[in-house]
Amino acid sequence: MSSEASEADEASTRADQTFQAGSEDDFDSEGDAEADKVQPGKKRRTLTTEGGGSHCAPLNDLGFKLRYDLGLDRPRGHVAKATFHIDGEESVVVHRPEPGAPMNERLVWTLMERSRYQCYQNKELRTTISKAYELFDPFRLGMATGPGSGAAAPNGAAGCAAVATDGHDHVNFVWKVQKLPAHTQASIAGKFFLEIEDGTKDAQGNLYVPNGKQGSMCGTKFPHAVINVTPRGSKGGSPVPQYICGACNNVRLSVRLMKRVDGGNAVLASELEILNPIKKAHLQHQRDAWFDNEDRMQLYAYLEFADGPGSGTPVSPGAFKHAPAHGKLFTPPENAPYNLGETEFLMTQGRAHLTTNFAKHVAHANLKPTHKSRPFRFVVKVLNPFLVDVEGFTVRSLPFHVKSVLHNDVRTDVRYVNRGGEIVRLD
Repeated sequence: MSSEASEADEASTRADQTFQAGSEDDFDSEGDAEADKVQPGKKRRTLTTEGGGSHCAPLNDLGFKLRYDLGLDRPRGHVAKATFHIDGEESVVVHRPEPGAPMNERLVWTLMERSRYQCYQNKELRTTISKAYELFDPFRLGMATGPGSGAAAPNGAAGCAAVATDGHDHVNFVWKVQKLPAHTQASIAGKFFLEIEDGTKDAQGNLYVPNGKQGSMCGTKFPHAVINVTPRGSKGGSPVPQYICGACNNVRLSVRLMKRVDGGNAVLASELEILNPIKKAHLQHQRDAWFDNEDRMQLYAYLEFADGPGSGTPVSPGAFKHAPAHGKLFTPPENAPYNLGETEFLMTQGRAHLTTNFAKHVAHANLKPTHKSRPFRFVVKVLNPFLVDVEGFTVRSLPFHVKSVLHNDVRTDVRYVNRGGEIVRLD
């Protein structure tokens, strides 16, 4: 028997060792049964589609779900055959073209194998980068292993300490603080304050409300929607409105600087109304030594549990059953304060905007049981050391929950308001 015939026979006998599309091992040359022997505790993942809406759902305009197995030729590492499974129809088996097959068949097969190999290389590269990231990230971010109070410390180094307490991870931020002269601080504190704009009302000031089981989309700013939710543990209880954000939607935070004027009203202010008095309160040689945002209004945003009035508990990656990659809650990933990360943003002309997204696994469905009912809220803090501990320069958003998708609760551009006790849909 020739060597080619032997290889062909071996390929056919191994065709039952299939490659499962959509699994975590998408580009490993191992079958499911064999991979399970190597890594028995590894949970495998299958590709599914979601219906009920166009946003966040995988699109397939061919009219069927894409499910297939690849039979691997072990000696050469080639794909011997592809078996396509179509709902309601017999499976379609496509074998590897022979050397004398039409050119178009061989080209398509070559493209498939080359794409598969490139994806395998990408997976290996991501794994390598992930290992390097985990090795160097603690040093770059200033992570500490000792306990910390989380209180602001004068001239302290920026950092974020991961502290184990009672079996739970807690995040503590260290803020850089400098004191202002009393007269300068008196002219700022109580007069100026930050405010987060939200999209919870229409142009006439009417609140968006849910309509029974149908939710209501909010405006273009945070949050995304409002739905009715029956509180956990209250069977037969009345549903209550709950603001939600979709993990697959961008989150847009809009922050503005306000100042109180005569009559109790508040108007938009400029950051220069604060930065100029701070500048005048220091001599030139003092200003020459500034390097920690003293001359600008740099903001930092993070996520906390809305435990009640005042300060809450910063959300830790350890709060989730499946921890987000690299311990990051946002994408692009955030850094600790003072590192010019993705959740730092600058205020100009009294306004500042941050557009971000929640990282994979950052959703209430993935929270550990002890945290399931705890809503999130954004905290926005000024990093200017003269203002970081001044009242009014830390602002918190509305409490909200994060869901993986929104189209099961609310349809695109569907909004309701309450007018005189009657819920009306807006056109």
